[in-house]
Amino acid sequence: MLTTNKIQTGFFDVLWNGEKTEYQIINGSAGLSGADTPNIYGIINLETGKRRWIGTLQACKKVITHTIEKRSKT
Repeated sequence: MLTTNKIQTGFFDVLWNGEKTEYQIINGSAGLSGADTPNIYGIINLETGKRRWIGTLQACKKVITHTIEKRSKT
């Protein structure tokens, strides 16, 4: 099960079953309220340094969940 842990404004560690993963979710607006502009979220792979802008927080969580579940089945 995926959970997140806020490490600073706009940055969240991603945990899978309580264990830290190589992913972080970032808020492209650096945690601003989103009242004037929509918040855009992305994923950082800490092992490769690659960033991928996704959109909503829920979409980021869905992508990471799918990636981890797919990897664990192989």
